[in-house]
Amino acid sequence: MFNSPDGTGVSLGLSIVSGKKQNKLTGVEITERILSYANNKNKSVYFLGGNKKKNIADKMVDIVNKKYPKIKAVGGSSEFSYLEKDDEKTINEIKRFMAKNKLEKLDFLLVGYGHIKQEFWIDRNQSRIPASISIGVGGTFDYLTGSIKRAPKLFQDLGLEWAYRLYKQPKRILRIFKAIVIFPILFITTIFFKIKL
Repeated sequence: MFNSPDGTGVSLGLSIVSGKKQNKLTGVEITERILSYANNKNKSVYFLGGNKKKNIADKMVDIVNKKYPKIKAVGGSSEFSYLEKDDEKTINEIKRFMAKNKLEKLDFLLVGYGHIKQEFWIDRNQSRIPASISIGVGGTFDYLTGSIKRAPKLFQDLGLEWAYRLYKQPKRILRIFKAIVIFPILFITTIFFKIKL
């Protein structure tokens, strides 16, 4: 079975278009696969973003060093924002860690600034940081550090993780509505009717 690269909205849209049930693959699962691969291949990883008050990126480094001892966990920073005004400081911080670890290039740069913000940050800065792969991981750091609990396994298996998250964070209703309802409709409409968006 095909694993979609995102949550329920993507897997729902792909299921309807393909006529076959598509399993979802969450950001947490993608990140865990990246970390496992990096551990097996002795690759370097840098963690950027997450909650500044909780030092989430630093916690990620500690957790990864314990769980994946062969990874080169170069470092992490939650100190600076995704805003363009912080770009120079962020780049300098990443390069400082790279120099400390005697690296000219990162294998993975995991960016946890949240949906859209992280993609804009990567787009703006990818040419300034030598990284083989830069990927936005949303709130994944929060889940992997235990700062936020994932939905119970039953909710995950039923594709209702979004409902649990809505219950826990009702302010996310618009974002969840867009991901679960609007995105699949636009996706299906575009595929079937070839409408340019």
